Amino acid sequence: MRGVVVGGTYLSVVRQKFFTTQRSGKDDKTPIGIELLYENVKEAVFRRINDIAGAARQREVRELSDNSQLATLARDAKLRVNNDTLLSRQRKTELLAWILTVLKDPQASEPDKKDALATFVLYGDQT
Repeated sequence: MRGVVVGGTYLSVVRQKFFTTQRSGKDDKTPIGIELLYENVKEAVFRRINDIAGAARQREVRELSDNSQLATLARDAKLRVNNDTLLSRQRKTELLAWILTVLKDPQASEPDKKDALATFVLYGDQT
């Protein structure tokens, strides 16, 4: 019973609106309260975490790309595909074709090819 009371009290406090404000140029009013503050802080924290994770991924891809030959990255990418037992034959064929497309792309520079393959080797993402 105590948990229900504490939970109900928490929700009523969090959802409490202190006042409403009108956004410039709009007719609707935005309620201001703890919930809005919580949502804004949560969004800012998620954005920051995403920025940190993105920077770390970039460093990892760049490090692998800079320290590997194109042929080695191609081999590692093919090994990743061929050793993934959860992939269907069709998906394996698609991924192997994508690897060949990356390798044979006349408009892509070697660093671009290495970056694409390094991203695939590390994370399985096709860029």
